[in-house]
Amino acid sequence: MSQSIMDAIKSITQKNNWLSHQSSDLIKIDVDGQNGNWTTLGKCLEEEERFLFYSICPSKVKKEKTLLMAELLTRINYGLKIGNFEMDFDTGEIHFKTSIDFAGDFDKEEMIEQAMSTNLLTMDEYFSVIMKVIHSDVSHEDIKDLVF
Repeated sequence: MSQSIMDAIKSITQKNNWLSHQSSDLIKIDVDGQNGNWTTLGKCLEEEERFLFYSICPSKVKKEKTLLMAELLTRINYGLKIGNFEMDFDTGEIHFKTSIDFAGDFDKEEMIEQAMSTNLLTMDEYFSVIMKVIHSDVSHEDIKDLVF
């Protein structure tokens, strides 16, 4: 029998010395990136052979800035090869999601670590610009210059 998704995640967190909190199918890791701090949440769907990993932005978008943030996230997402930013229009919550659908017999640990690393690096790369839109006066005209 191959390694479970949660066992692979436990191995990854230990190898990287990441402090994590785990339940039966969830793992939470607090991240100190170069550009900010945020929380991640990993969801193990063992029966479906899927893993979802979210970096959760620590600040929420106010209603009056949701369209501005939607434009920013759409522009960012357009160039991404792996993962995507999502925003809940009702709550203003933003997160970056990477996921894996395991088909066949692969090295789960290697695949999960790659998905987690890509997620963390991408969130860190765009963290400052997302926070700038949330916490300062940025116009639609400024958005293009913030991403490229």
